[in-house]
Amino acid sequence: MLILTRKVGQGIVIGDDIHLKVKRIGRNRVKIGIEVPSEVGTRFLTRKVDRTIVIRDDIHLKVFKISGNRATIGIEAPPEVKVLRQELLERQDGKEKK
Repeated sequence: MLILTRKVGQGIVIGDDIHLKVKRIGRNRVKIGIEVPSEVGTRFLTRKVDRTIVIRDDIHLKVFKISGNRATIGIEAPPEVKVLRQELLERQDGKEKK
């Protein structure tokens, strides 16, 4: 399981087509936008700490901790599925264009 801490507006990319973005963080819950274009488009889900979101059958997101303006999210996916912070993907794309 990969564990990442994200602020509002920061994202995670899972595989080639799943994009997550933290939309809002409250006292004990986080609202996440999940974009899966090939299946359902964009959904917005709110989860409390220790709650899980299942994306497809093999990808699970779990909210571990909320502290101030940060949410700690665990991502469980098959080993062949690449999981990147959004800013790393953007940096990687920028290098490829040069």
